Amino acid sequence: MFDKSVKPAVLFGRDDERDRLRARTRDLVGRRQSASVILRGPRGSGLSALLEAAVADAVTAGTRVALATCSPGESRLPFGVVLQLAASVADSEESADGSLTRPLWAGGPPGRRSSIATVAGLCAEFLAVARRRPLLIAVDDAHWADPLSHAWLRAMGSRLNQAPILLLCATALPSAEPGNVEELPVRPLPEDVLSCLAREWCRGDPGEESLVRSLAAASSGLPAVLRAMTNRLTHGAPPTGDPSGMAKLAAQVVAQRAGPVLDGLSADALSLARAMAACGRACAFELAAALAAPLDGPWRTALNELVCLGLARHDPTPALGDGVPVRVLGAMSAADRSQLARRAAELGHHMAIPDEPLAELVMRAPALSTRWSGELLCQVAARRRAEGDPAAAAALLMRALRDDAPAQRPRLLTELALAEVADRPQASDLRLREVLGEGSRETTLGALVRAADLLLCRGDARTAHRAIASACRRLKGADAITLGAIGWLAADDSDTDPVPAVPSLPELEGLPADRTTGPAADPVVASVIAWRLAARGRRRELVRAVATRALHAPGTSLPFLPRLRACRALLLAGEVEAALRGLDRVHLDARQAGADMPAALARIWRAECELAQGRPGRAAEELAAARRELPPEAWHPRLLPWLLAFEARGRLAVGDVEAAERLLETDLPLAAAEGTAWAHFEYARGALCLALAAPAAALPHFLACGRALTGRGMTNPALCDWRSTAAEAHAARGERAAAMALVRDAADRARAWGEPRTAHRVHLLAVRSGCGALTHDLAGADAPPDTVSDDVRQRADRKSADAAARLSEDDERIAKLAAVGWSNADIARFLAVSTRTVEARLTAIYRRLELTGRKQLVGLFPPIRAVGPRRDADAGRARTGPARKPDI
Repeated sequence: MFDKSVKPAVLFGRDDERDRLRARTRDLVGRRQSASVILRGPRGSGLSALLEAAVADAVTAGTRVALATCSPGESRLPFGVVLQLAASVADSEESADGSLTRPLWAGGPPGRRSSIATVAGLCAEFLAVARRRPLLIAVDDAHWADPLSHAWLRAMGSRLNQAPILLLCATALPSAEPGNVEELPVRPLPEDVLSCLAREWCRGDPGEESLVRSLAAASSGLPAVLRAMTNRLTHGAPPTGDPSGMAKLAAQVVAQRAGPVLDGLSADALSLARAMAACGRACAFELAAALAAPLDGPWRTALNELVCLGLARHDPTPALGDGVPVRVLGAMSAADRSQLARRAAELGHHMAIPDEPLAELVMRAPALSTRWSGELLCQVAARRRAEGDPAAAAALLMRALRDDAPAQRPRLLTELALAEVADRPQASDLRLREVLGEGSRETTLGALVRAADLLLCRGDARTAHRAIASACRRLKGADAITLGAIGWLAADDSDTDPVPAVPSLPELEGLPADRTTGPAADPVVASVIAWRLAARGRRRELVRAVATRALHAPGTSLPFLPRLRACRALLLAGEVEAALRGLDRVHLDARQAGADMPAALARIWRAECELAQGRPGRAAEELAAARRELPPEAWHPRLLPWLLAFEARGRLAVGDVEAAERLLETDLPLAAAEGTAWAHFEYARGALCLALAAPAAALPHFLACGRALTGRGMTNPALCDWRSTAAEAHAARGERAAAMALVRDAADRARAWGEPRTAHRVHLLAVRSGCGALTHDLAGADAPPDTVSDDVRQRADRKSADAAARLSEDDERIAKLAAVGWSNADIARFLAVSTRTVEARLTAIYRRLELTGRKQLVGLFPPIRAVGPRRDADAGRARTGPARKPDI
């Protein structure tokens, strides 16, 4: 890509400067006219190349040349520049046959003599050389000359009228030069000129034009930087024209060039560079200037030195170049860097700089052991989470843990758990368990309750139960009961492992519905009691009163899961609108606290409310929002089946059987089958089987759901109607006794609970299983809304009508029979045709309707009844065949 044999044309675009230098050389040779010229420009702009070109022109013209190049390492060597010039002049004194005509210095080189080597004496000796033949004195990087050499240069400048001398100095720094000095500014090259320089190094391929433009833009007008970049590309992989890649390359070059420069900085410039590197670009320059103080001179002088040497720039505020801070700080010892970072953070706090840059300073500083730093990092971390950057929030909180007092550690661990839940859910759980497991006296009840609440919201009830039980043993009295209430929620969803029991809840069976006293007045305890009573189908009026009071309790720090359970208790009690209002409040509080999992749970239970109201479209929106709150891969395996189950039920409610089937075929880890959520997943599987007219396959799923819920004491038919749907499956298999037993149990529990909608649903499902006589007293209850909305039914009807219009009457009959689950042999017997004929007709139907198989027929002629009560009376007829005869 790059031609290594071509030397870069570093003088390209410097014609004006070269013409002026040639003119001074001609005046020196032809008219023996002296002059003093200063080449001044930023480091890397081509000063050295111009000076070398002037030396070459002078040699060609027959002028004697004395050349010296300054460096930071010799900036403290007395007369270091004069020594180089003397040696250079001595070399140029060779005769034509190669022998020296005479030593330049009779007593040895200047600077090696003792006290007689004065500035005036050295000037006299160079003047003597110039009188024999015009002399060019060229000094490169004069800003690094030692003080005595500077004095000698100024003295020579004042004596130019005594001999033909051209004094040419290249420098990046401004200086006060006495006498008649001509300053020749060397400015950065424009981008089009740099593009031509970059093109000299490319082979001219049309595809390299973008690379040329990127190189020119990234070099900041400095041909030396451009040359170094092209040299790096010569030895590296083929680059692209990506501007960001070129900017990184330019930063590497600037950082490499900064190394030698640092050794030659003045004390003020070095202090300012270190302060600017410690403060970073996010902080105002005033902070760096204050951190660098005290300086010997004005900070503007020190800053100008950094800018002229290519270490800093005005952009528009002063800032070090890319990569320079790393070199500046890398040259310091670890102890000095740590002390400087600490001073920068403390000074930024005292100067009340904005939170964001101050947080960056604290992140770079060692442990400050101050309260303000931990509070600051927590606040900035909260903003990072709100902006959707949990990784940055976690880094801030990890740093805060090193910095804060022990009393704040539980809060920081909890905030860190919230920040890590999306990307590192297992680490998030460990943080919360650490809060519960620490025996520190500084750990408050509020911190324990919050950690227990968030851990249980994650879904790992078994681990949460153990951690809460361990924490409860360290508490006494009412505190233990408050935390123990959350422990009872964990116990409800735990398996049968032997776990130390949490404190018992107050018994409210004997309390009137309008009064709760003692521990039951605690909103956390009240919420848990309301949920446990509702799940068991007991004391509906008491549940409504206690749950309502708990949700309206004053304070904003109430834990999330007890409030969510209280809302669900209201839903089971028939107070759907109150439950929705409570869930809205919980969701808002969770979003404000950055608690993604409680926010997602609030969305799921809102979806349950919408399904209960017959609004599957809104339920689908809530479930989609739950996925946005926290991606499913961050959910605990024990909780993920809940999301999938409600999504599948929502799809069944709108007749999308194939989508429901895909959801329920999701591969889940083994731990998914351990919690209550799995019971709802089994129920959704059974509902799918009923939608596919396969009641025999549905029964095991409903019974598995029932075993999981009953084993945890969750027996309310309002919570799950698995008994009624299992009875329907039993009836379809001809097992009438089993169906009647389940219907009778569901009816008794519905009567005990006393919620009209639940009672009416139990009756309708009993009618569908042919056991309506057992629930006739429930028929007068207020009818609940059908979970299959009228709009969905109308769309399904239109879809079926469109499909039927494309089929003959006989084909339509066969399609409907196949859609409700009849086998080809059953259809053949019913229509008195051969099985082969049915197979051929179905193949033709699939081709005509552009279907791939029988499952898609269900979408066109759906038996929509599995997730809600049917309105047609014949839905409850007992079926002894493979399926009820469809209305054809």
